[in-house]
Amino acid sequence: MVNSQRSIVNGHPPSLLLALAFGGGEKLRRVKRSIVKKLGKHRIEFFRESLRNLRSMGSVAPSSRFLCRAIARKINPDKARVVVELGPGDGVITRYILHRLSHDARLVIFEINPVFVEKINRTFNDPRMTIVHDTAENMGNHFMQLGIQEVDYFVSGIPF
Repeated sequence: MVNSQRSIVNGHPPSLLLALAFGGGEKLRRVKRSIVKKLGKHRIEFFRESLRNLRSMGSVAPSSRFLCRAIARKINPDKARVVVELGPGDGVITRYILHRLSHDARLVIFEINPVFVEKINRTFNDPRMTIVHDTAENMGNHFMQLGIQEVDYFVSGIPF
């Protein structure tokens, strides 16, 4: 049974976690180090960005490596010439998709959050990948511009 007044992180109340995500005073420094150490800076940054964009984010935590592997395993590298990833967030699944693709395949990513677009640009330097900072609603226009006529796989992290 879960106590709604407490969080799952070191038993700290949710209000404290919100304060940690958006800053906080001197009193929080020790607790913040404890939580960051336990969860990792990557997860705290993802959580912070999720809170800032509740309407467009599908999750408050990045996907686990187990989920990423399971999703990527669905892609047949012999048949995947064009793969589209919608809403990759910070690119946690992207890494597994790129690992799975052949050297002549193409990954086209649609992401609307500028923070995540920048992070993906900094994290990946792969000529097979194209990042489109736009909504999935406009993918047809982008496909025409990119010369894409057929997509072999769609991977979606879009919440709705």
